[in-house]
Amino acid sequence: MAPRSHFLEVNGATLHIADWGGNGPDLLLLHANGFLGWVYRKMIEKFVEEYHVRTLDLRGQGDSKTPVLDQDHWRNMARDVEDVIAHFGLQDFYGVGHSGGGALLALYAATHPGRVRRLALLEPVTVPHEPLYLERLSAANHPFVERARRRRVLWDSRQQLFDAYRRKEAFAAWDEEVLWDYVNHGTYDLPDGRVALKCPAEVEAHVFALTTSIDIFSQLTRIDCPVLVLRGALTDGPLFVVAERVAQRIPRGSLVTVPDTGHFLAMEKPDEVADIIAAYFRAEH
Repeated sequence: MAPRSHFLEVNGATLHIADWGGNGPDLLLLHANGFLGWVYRKMIEKFVEEYHVRTLDLRGQGDSKTPVLDQDHWRNMARDVEDVIAHFGLQDFYGVGHSGGGALLALYAATHPGRVRRLALLEPVTVPHEPLYLERLSAANHPFVERARRRRVLWDSRQQLFDAYRRKEAFAAWDEEVLWDYVNHGTYDLPDGRVALKCPAEVEAHVFALTTSIDIFSQLTRIDCPVLVLRGALTDGPLFVVAERVAQRIPRGSLVTVPDTGHFLAMEKPDEVADIIAAYFRAEH
């Protein structure tokens, strides 16, 4: 299964949109920070049975080009989402967003009433602007900023990358096909035979550092469509609590906790997560 690629020039960035085909209403999927649409292929294979699926690689990630990094990165990503939706004329569409992608879809739904039919948000980073969260997720204290900056970008081969990531705690529980999709499509070949990750470490760290630069949480009460929030039962730290608070704050929100998964629930149990989302979307009929 391979999508058709489109590239759009918007807001000083070249964005990659993958069209995965499928029949039925439109569905837009936005990935988590540091990844790309291809990582969700196993979920998408289920969605295309009922929906026309597109994925957007956020600016500087996946096959989208890296723009100048500034303090407005999250606002620029939000504008990118608006422009992509407008370009394809998406109306009354379904949305699936993971982590940062979930936060961006939540913001779009809050600021564009009547445009979104239903949403599924996988542990969205729509953190409350309260002292506890602002302190823990500030640029200076965010637990993932330094990890992203130290991330190894160059590898001798894709097999070496796969083997190394399989030993990492964060990736150990990933479905093997999903990890290979990340290894094969989240990298590019270098002239010397090595491979490099497509998402530059500085972009990933920059996005993490600015997690709280927009107060999305306070706008969740404006979302007028049904929203399913999913979280991993093994997720630790504030995101486990945030998911519940997000579901409670959205007027038509509900929460599902997926057993034996963490923040990467879409990568760990893609079939189960896709089935939960598809059933939720289908339930309106």
